[in-house]
Amino acid sequence: MTDRILWMRFWLLLVFSVLIVVLIGCTTMIDQHRAPPSDWPSLAIMAHIVPAVEMRNTCLPIVTQKHPCAQPLNAFAIIEACALVDFRNKTCNIWLADIAPGHREHEELHCQGYDHTDDNTLACYWTAWKTEVDK
Repeated sequence: MTDRILWMRFWLLLVFSVLIVVLIGCTTMIDQHRAPPSDWPSLAIMAHIVPAVEMRNTCLPIVTQKHPCAQPLNAFAIIEACALVDFRNKTCNIWLADIAPGHREHEELHCQGYDHTDDNTLACYWTAWKTEVDK
C-alpha cells in the first residue's frame, strides 16, 4: 500500500475512535434523572421489542414533535429507544430496538415520570394534560 492510503486509514481510525469515546460518554451521562412530579399517575408499562427500523420509525415522530414542552433534539442524538406516555389511557409504551434492548430500565423511568436532569419535558406534558382535562 502507498503511504497516502496508510495515512488515510490511520486518520479514519483515529476519528472513529474519538467518536466512539464521545458517544460512550453521552450514554453514561443520560442515566441521571430528575424526580417525577408528586402527582404523576401510575401507568401500565408495555415494552415492544421490534426491529431497529420499526423502532426508529415509531420513535422519531415522538422525539422530534413540535410542542411547547418538547426539547430540541441534539444534532448528535442517536435514537435507541423511546417511551410514549398516554395519560388518557394510563399507559406507557416503550419501543426498543431488538439489537439494543438494554435501554428498557431507562425508558421505564420515563414512564414513571423521571426526566433527564437538564430536562422537564415529561413534567411539562403532565401539567399541560392536567390543564387541558380541567377545562
